[in-house]
Amino acid sequence: MISENNVIHRLTHWAFSAGMIWVLVMMALTAVDVTGRYLFSAPVKGSLELSEFMLAVFGMLGMAYTQQMGANVKVRILEKFLPRRAVLALDSLTFALSLGVILLLVYQSWVMGIEEYHYRTASDSLGVPLYPFHFLLSLSCLVLAIELLVSLINSLHGVFAKNSLS
Repeated sequence: MISENNVIHRLTHWAFSAGMIWVLVMMALTAVDVTGRYLFSAPVKGSLELSEFMLAVFGMLGMAYTQQMGANVKVRILEKFLPRRAVLALDSLTFALSLGVILLLVYQSWVMGIEEYHYRTASDSLGVPLYPFHFLLSLSCLVLAIELLVSLINSLHGVFAKNSLS
């Protein structure tokens, strides 16, 4: 089994912490925008667009942490009827399939980031380049893929361990 106090989990925690700081910045921007709009009739230009980008960044940076904490939504109806090894085998299958999908997302978002960089695509009102968000998606999905791999290894360890409960 892979321990909880390793480099992978620290990287995941760092990404989540960066996402939380990003949410604080987004909340401050929203507060300044609302205050400026209603008290001074001077809203922050492009605040809605910036908030959308910031929310996307938070979502990207929080995915791996959600996997690490086991906070994903799971349907566990069959678990009480199946032996422990069967549950772990189904979890392993789920982790393997999820890992495959996330690795496709890592690759495709990286390719899209390269394309957006070459085309110089930017947002409408502020002209924020879009390619950094594709690269960030790729990197955050890579961290999620590593977390899924850790979960897969731990689950397979439980399936094949001699002292596993059945």
